Amino acid sequence: MRQARRLVLPCRSDWRGRLRRVLGNPRDPNLRAEYNAGLETGARTAAGVELMLVVARTTIDLQPRHADDGAGSDPVGLQAAVAKGLRSTALGGNGMRPREAMDDALKDAITQNLRPKGFTGSLPHLRRRSDAQVCLVSFQFFSAGGSFAVEVAECGPDGFTTSWGKHKPPHTVTAQDIPAPRPRLGSAVFPQGDHWFVFGPRYYEPGAEKLQPRAEYKALAVDALRYIESQAEPFWQQQLSART
Repeated sequence: MRQARRLVLPCRSDWRGRLRRVLGNPRDPNLRAEYNAGLETGARTAAGVELMLVVARTTIDLQPRHADDGAGSDPVGLQAAVAKGLRSTALGGNGMRPREAMDDALKDAITQNLRPKGFTGSLPHLRRRSDAQVCLVSFQFFSAGGSFAVEVAECGPDGFTTSWGKHKPPHTVTAQDIPAPRPRLGSAVFPQGDHWFVFGPRYYEPGAEKLQPRAEYKALAVDALRYIESQAEPFWQQQLSART
């Protein structure tokens, strides 16, 4: 694939900063990582800089001039559009990046392997409810890209109440709501230890934008989910037995 030529412009940092000020910084950690990666990628290419100029100018025109002008544009939607647009343009029109390819592979693996087991929800949070407990799975992507962890937890059938008194009902509770135990699948000393499934370099490292064959992402997704059977299921059963 032919790469966009690099361009050094004195104004590129100024426009990148101005774009950030206009759109704000996404609160969602996954979107924030994609957004930041898109901005960094775009700032390194002529196409990305050009798009940044256009989007920033257009966005500034869309923003309400005063607080009483109304809601104006949707900042989260704009953030997502900008991130995707920067990636697509900077990569020569190929909007698919390794993170998106990994997401697609995980969604397929979830449909094939976890849905039949009774799991509901969507990436990154899944749950399986029964009369005895709620089994929880959450996927956490590294903020700089290139890897993800799979955390598991469980709670009673009525959900979970935090230490500050907020109740998380069973249909919305996630593994990340449970402070402990919340081990990560794949660890050689599970339920202790740590483990990350690596699908590429971090976004600031060489080769971060290179897509691998689809089969490699699919194989990694299947490999990650096979630990549901070998590690998560015994863990959930042990936690249930200890709690009851």
